[in-house]
Amino acid sequence: MGFSQSWVNWITQCVTTVSYSVLINGSPSKTFCPARGLRQGDPLSPYLFLLCANVLSCALLKQENTLHLKGVKIGRATQPLSHLLFADDFFLFFKHDKSSPNTIQSTLAWYCCLSGQSINLDKFELYCSPNMTEIDKSNLANLLGVKLVPSPGKYLGVNFKLRGGRTADFQDLIAKVTNKLQGWKAKLLSQAGQMTLINSVLNSIPIYTFSVFKAPHSICNKLDSIVNAFWWGHDPGHKKLHLTNWDTLTKPRHEGGLGIRKFNLMNTALLAKQYWRICNNPNLLLTKTLKAKYCPHEELHLHKPKKHSSWIWRSIMNPPNPILTQGTWKITRGHNIPITHPSWFSLRLGATTLIHNQVTKVADLINQADATWKVDTIRQLYDKNTADLILGIPLPHFQSSQDLLIWPHSISRHYQVKTAYALLHKDQTQNLNAPRPSPIPPPKLWKNLWKLKLPNKLLTFTWKLLHYALPVKDVLNHRGIHCAATCMLCHTHTETLNHIFLLCTFAKAIWLGAGINTSFLLESNISMIDWLSKLLESYEEFEGFILNHHNPLVPLASQKPSHFLRYKQGHQQGNLPFHPQSTRQQVHLPQEWQLIILIANVAAKNKKWQGTAFIGKNRQGEVLFVGCKTLRIAAGTMAKVTTIRDALLQASFLGVRRCIFLTTSKGLEGMWNSNKQQHWSLQPIFEDIRCIQQHLAYKSILRLSPRLSLRIPYP
Repeated sequence: MGFSQSWVNWITQCVTTVSYSVLINGSPSKTFCPARGLRQGDPLSPYLFLLCANVLSCALLKQENTLHLKGVKIGRATQPLSHLLFADDFFLFFKHDKSSPNTIQSTLAWYCCLSGQSINLDKFELYCSPNMTEIDKSNLANLLGVKLVPSPGKYLGVNFKLRGGRTADFQDLIAKVTNKLQGWKAKLLSQAGQMTLINSVLNSIPIYTFSVFKAPHSICNKLDSIVNAFWWGHDPGHKKLHLTNWDTLTKPRHEGGLGIRKFNLMNTALLAKQYWRICNNPNLLLTKTLKAKYCPHEELHLHKPKKHSSWIWRSIMNPPNPILTQGTWKITRGHNIPITHPSWFSLRLGATTLIHNQVTKVADLINQADATWKVDTIRQLYDKNTADLILGIPLPHFQSSQDLLIWPHSISRHYQVKTAYALLHKDQTQNLNAPRPSPIPPPKLWKNLWKLKLPNKLLTFTWKLLHYALPVKDVLNHRGIHCAATCMLCHTHTETLNHIFLLCTFAKAIWLGAGINTSFLLESNISMIDWLSKLLESYEEFEGFILNHHNPLVPLASQKPSHFLRYKQGHQQGNLPFHPQSTRQQVHLPQEWQLIILIANVAAKNKKWQGTAFIGKNRQGEVLFVGCKTLRIAAGTMAKVTTIRDALLQASFLGVRRCIFLTTSKGLEGMWNSNKQQHWSLQPIFEDIRCIQQHLAYKSILRLSPRLSLRIPYP
């Protein structure tokens, strides 16, 4: 494989220096050293396994190139496939001719002898095409020494052959989730603990299957119902009361939900990830094979699957929500973007003549010499609003990459399942037009709730309290469960949430004994939402623990504060005291600098225009250059970054290397000094800035100034 002898000796020592001992009748034998082989727990063994598998792959490819082994083609224009490998799973594809079976048999025997591995005949199965006769199938199975199966089994845990999204093909997912729950139901779990298991275990079970196949709606709905029943504490044969609907549970936390994911939306988001993986990686074997079969003369982004295409291909390339596959062009020079591309802006009516005569690519809309838009041409081709959007797209001055179709809904321009799911959930919620509950807790209340450093059990209890999802007697009677509505503590008023937590004399006694300010409890008409809002705004920590009829009232009032204090001391032991920084009054500059550049911008009232300006001054206070520009950009950050790029260009023309920028934007300072990836729309400008700084051999410094002033203390 081309490795040097010293490298081979290193690997040999790693493999042969370990010693083994075998248990014989319960007694360990003498130790011995192996000459080859892999072992579990060794961090080097997985990589050695991949190297060995690569040897087998190269041997099969060599046999295929010499025509001793003929692979299988899934289309006329596709390349033949002879094998697929993933870890210790191995797939072979070949035509039944005179040479292929013998070649496979001899190659596998050679590999086993070379590597010390052996074939597991219990898992080695042969599946043949329906076009073969039964006699040929049996003869081939006997020749290879494997068992013949009527249908392929599973590969990487997924059924190899599915029949068009039939429900029966996905019953394994239902069984896996159900089997997981059987062991959990016997344990005493709070709903907060159940929530952790749902997010970490149950939601991860179907991820691999959902990344490839579009599951039927009945399967997704069944999985949703299983998760919903588990969270509410269902037992076999005993259903529990659901005091909040499923749509509320699946809302994001900042919108008043618990963030449980719907399986149907998760399936759609995962399939769209496969779509972008295929479209953005043309060198993948998967992409080459599928493109050659389904759209050999068409771009993948423009391809619409036909009705006779396979069900899997249609599931990936034609998602139910087009927002997941709509891309945006990240432009450098526009040479690769047709002016009529669906992902580019639509032309106004009557512009076709100019297209055929002068404009065919987006590059024809750009002055290539100075990287600026051709304003007059764009105004002729597009309406006013569209033209303003195009003119607001920043163009890089230094062409460092090609035009790229990206997913615009993430900062990194790469497709993200989490962001895609949020978009799908938001779109579904808007289309449902479901009646919203009244009163509606404000978003700030949810934010204050989930940022508390309290056990999840208490936070979940408070969440149920805000949704009126606690089984007090008033709620039970409204649900058709008839019982005496009188409060069990005071035996005077109806047991409602407001009464048992606010108005009951026993509740007031507990709150007064908790050592917190409860003056707002005197407001008799205050609602539960207003009460919790004031409580969360007034206190950094919130203890919501009162609904417990099994404990006497006095122990409850006496035990709860001490329990809360113990948790607070243990949870906040590692927290450092916070000391707010004083307002910066003086700008501290490094000693060796040649130029100070002050930048500023102002936005128009409609925020569609940005006015920017910069001024460069040397150490003697002399003005070396000034600049100003009006940009058709709505984002102020984009305007400021563009201004820095233009000012750096001016400094490079003067040969100045050590530049310091002063700005009043705290966000820009944090962005400049951060190593985090910037938004994809800002990346072309930052690439220009990096190119200029590399040319100057000096990284410019950006500092926050309390206010821009021309009176800088010069040395």
